[in-house]
Amino acid sequence: MMLFVNKNSVLLLSLWLAAFCAIADSPFTAGPWEQVRERDGITVYQREVPGWGIKEVRATGNVAASMQDLLEFISDVKYYSKINEIVSVAGVVQQNDPEKDYYFIVLDIPWPTTDRSAIYSRQVSVDKEKQRITISDKADSELDITPAMEDTVRIVRSMQEWKLQKMDDCTTKVSLTSLTDPSSPIPAFLINSMSVDAPMQSIANLQKLLRIPAKLSAHPVDGDRCAHTLNAGAVVLL
Repeated sequence: MMLFVNKNSVLLLSLWLAAFCAIADSPFTAGPWEQVRERDGITVYQREVPGWGIKEVRATGNVAASMQDLLEFISDVKYYSKINEIVSVAGVVQQNDPEKDYYFIVLDIPWPTTDRSAIYSRQVSVDKEKQRITISDKADSELDITPAMEDTVRIVRSMQEWKLQKMDDCTTKVSLTSLTDPSSPIPAFLINSMSVDAPMQSIANLQKLLRIPAKLSAHPVDGDRCAHTLNAGAVVLL
């Protein structure tokens, strides 16, 4: 019996592999950003990067939440599958490094393609003067987690960057920049054609998950009242 692969599954694979794993600042001189899509207040750009067949992607949009809410949400592994639905498993990797946090993910890829996995180191930087938080992740090729990552293909060329820019106490501009080598035979042109939707969807998910209730957003509110989704007691960075 001959088995046929659903075309939409292959496209979905390309979309999510290109979007979840990202690179913030290329060591090469990249080309200019070109706007490729805009929907519901979220804008997506692409640009070419020397040495890569896959284009770098950036999505930006405002989220009705404080930077503190967003930092906690993006940093908590239990929310990873809500931001990116293809994440099936995520967990903290314990390392004695005060400068970095480490975590792993497993991506549930449609059959017959093998699931992907990666381990990332994470650094968070705070610019108090510019009211900005940067969350930078880089794939680590040395660490390993078993059995969580068994029977998966390891992604080792990957970095990602979230930028959170304070607009007011309860509004944050979010930027997600992305590029990856998914360790896959999927053609670069196919990934480039589909990857624009994934970072847009991630920011849209944040907008839905961290939306301020209408009865609050209709009136001026202070930063404390922006903690509408996450538990109280967070450490205030700014």
